[in-house]
Amino acid sequence: MDRGMQQRIITAIFFVALMLAGLLSGPYGFVVLLLVIAGVSLWELAGLVAPGLTYMRQWVTILPGIVLVGFGLYAGHRHLWSDVPGGSAWLALLWYVLLWKEMFRPRSGRRSATAVAWFGLWYVGLPYALLARLAWWRGSYDGLFVLGLLVLMWLNDTGAYFTGKFWGRHKLAPHISPKKTWEGLVGGVVAALLVSLVVARLVPAYSPATWMVLGGITALGILGDLFESQLKRRAGVKDSGRLMPGHGGVLDRFDAFMFVLPLIYLYFSIFGA
Repeated sequence: MDRGMQQRIITAIFFVALMLAGLLSGPYGFVVLLLVIAGVSLWELAGLVAPGLTYMRQWVTILPGIVLVGFGLYAGHRHLWSDVPGGSAWLALLWYVLLWKEMFRPRSGRRSATAVAWFGLWYVGLPYALLARLAWWRGSYDGLFVLGLLVLMWLNDTGAYFTGKFWGRHKLAPHISPKKTWEGLVGGVVAALLVSLVVARLVPAYSPATWMVLGGITALGILGDLFESQLKRRAGVKDSGRLMPGHGGVLDRFDAFMFVLPLIYLYFSIFGA
């Protein structure tokens, strides 16, 4: 085993242990974990889309996103959310429209601090605010449910990676991410659907049918990965950060998860669980 792979494994073990501790230690552990993940993601995002910001300006740009996530956590804990399917549909639709618009935004000069703050607010802040609502969906905090979603996401990524590595022939989006293939996409979908049946046994509060749907939704996370790859391509960097040796930055690890959270929230709002 080469040194790079050893580094990836050590980082992964530490990362998983940290996630388990935060999710399963109760609501306060989850609050701290989510705020840290959101804060670091916002910081890395600012570095990608507006390199060269002063230290103070970069702090200012991440505050709106952190405040939105904090409000989502407070509202989820206090049961202040109003889940109106129509409103949820518009919220999710707006998120993906803004994402699509950003995806094809022509290259331009340096962004202002205000533009960066707005971008972080909806790209990072909104999905994690929705995750806070999902964590308290049935009234009390459910860390196992959040963990189940992450397991689906991680195993989808793993299935896509190994399928693409050994059988990938047809490029999915070579101008954005040359290593991603259609075969990897299919492998990720199959892995997510199979893992959803296992997760349904480990988290029986939700039906196997619900977990199958969630598995299918998480398979769309590859689109979120492509979106962040586009941001990194524009910035001329390989990774969003260096906090996780061998894996890149925090934003690299959660880009796909952020992409599917509005869809999961929309599904729950319309069909319940």
